[in-house]
Amino acid sequence: MGDHDQFCQVEPARRDSEERFRIAAEVMDALVYEIDLRTDRAFFSSGLRAVLGFRPEEVPPEAGWWRERIHPDDRPGVAARFETALAGGRSYDLEYRILNRRGDYAHVWDRGRVVRDDRGQAIRVIGGTVNITRRKQAEEALKESEERHRLLSELTSDYTYTCSVEPDGTARLESATPGFTRVTGYTPDEVEARGGWISFVHPDDLPGTIKRTQSLLSGAGGMDEVRIITKTGQTRWIRYSYRPIWNEARGRVVRLLGAVQDITERKKAESQLQEYAQRLQALSRRLLQVQEAERRHLARELHDEVAQALTALMFTLDMTPQLEGAALRDTLSQAQGLVRDLTTRVRDLSLRLRPTMLDDLGLLPALVWLCQRYTAQTRVQVDFQHHGLGRRFRPEVETAAYRIVQEALTNVARHARAAAATVRVWLDRQTLCLKIEDRGAGFDPRAVRSAGPTGGLSGMQERAVLLGGRLVVESVPGAGTCVTAELPVTDEEEDKRNDRDAAAGR
Repeated sequence: MGDHDQFCQVEPARRDSEERFRIAAEVMDALVYEIDLRTDRAFFSSGLRAVLGFRPEEVPPEAGWWRERIHPDDRPGVAARFETALAGGRSYDLEYRILNRRGDYAHVWDRGRVVRDDRGQAIRVIGGTVNITRRKQAEEALKESEERHRLLSELTSDYTYTCSVEPDGTARLESATPGFTRVTGYTPDEVEARGGWISFVHPDDLPGTIKRTQSLLSGAGGMDEVRIITKTGQTRWIRYSYRPIWNEARGRVVRLLGAVQDITERKKAESQLQEYAQRLQALSRRLLQVQEAERRHLARELHDEVAQALTALMFTLDMTPQLEGAALRDTLSQAQGLVRDLTTRVRDLSLRLRPTMLDDLGLLPALVWLCQRYTAQTRVQVDFQHHGLGRRFRPEVETAAYRIVQEALTNVARHARAAAATVRVWLDRQTLCLKIEDRGAGFDPRAVRSAGPTGGLSGMQERAVLLGGRLVVESVPGAGTCVTAELPVTDEEEDKRNDRDAAAGR
């Protein structure tokens, strides 16, 4: 058979094959192109309209027209891949952006094949191009959605996780966001090597956690709070929510999605609030006891001393009508003495309840009087030192400072067996500082606290805390005691007013 006969058989077969390819491409909304590398002439099928919006007759039959419409950022990569295919390859596969008729850039997938002559020289390129803009937009939308989900998870939880669920209800950790390692100290691979996420659940919480995990077989989601043991051995509280994924084909739950929050600090705060509530209840009970004790003491004082003195005064005055001369004068003198004694007793009772000079004159005169009266009654010498007290403070601050000093000195007299005490009160900017020291018997503060709240120490502590301050008691058996308190002299509202005044230049 001659060359002419072979050509007559091969050429129609080639044209039929290309025609079938073009028809398939048109059905698929794809562009078929052919480029003659010797002339750079190009043929574009009617699929050009589906890809870029142009009809074939609207564009010049030149490959350069297509290359110039490729996005500038993508052009170098496309050229390099194309040159590599021409140099020795047989095909190429590309994705890039190209300018369409509307002036937008469309994403296309371009796949072609290099045709060579008998000498291996590239003479033609035949390929097809599909518009994948919608797929790219869907991918971008999915990526954006995943990013929003990731950000939302980070804002609302410390980490999210995915578990596979076996038919027996066993859940195994598949993946988790980076917060998992930050909270637990483990990587997901380390947890899987240990036998799953349930391996670091606190032993006391493990039975309930296993039971809830097995209930996932029914497809019910939920939320729970458990303790976990971190890689460093620390116990932390987490709150986890979970949602089972049901597979209809398998007829069971196959996956578990969840989110976890580290609630350790919240649990600590709740514990502190509970402790404060218990202390407040104990203090309230103690306050009622102190009030009743004070009322009993006041009742005894009124009955045993004041009432008896009034009775004696009444009997003395009843005898005066029957007396004359010196006897009358002696009786009246006795009555005057009884009146003076009664006055002293009533005044002492009043001062014990609340010194009026604290309201009338302020903290400094009240403390000076307290220390002098304390020394006169107990024989314990008080070295009172002060600085910056030449001003008035809020009534609650003055009352708290006075009662703390009074209670601390009372404890010195009752328990310290000390001959002297030092009281220092000074103003440090916006804080009133108190320090009461003695070198007496001392005690073990931890033992006293473990025995339960006491009226004296707890009362001083609560007075300081209620004002936003603090009180510290330091003591060693045989080495004395030091009570230190810091009381803010302005409250939050006053601070705001001072800031506004300062900003206004007042």
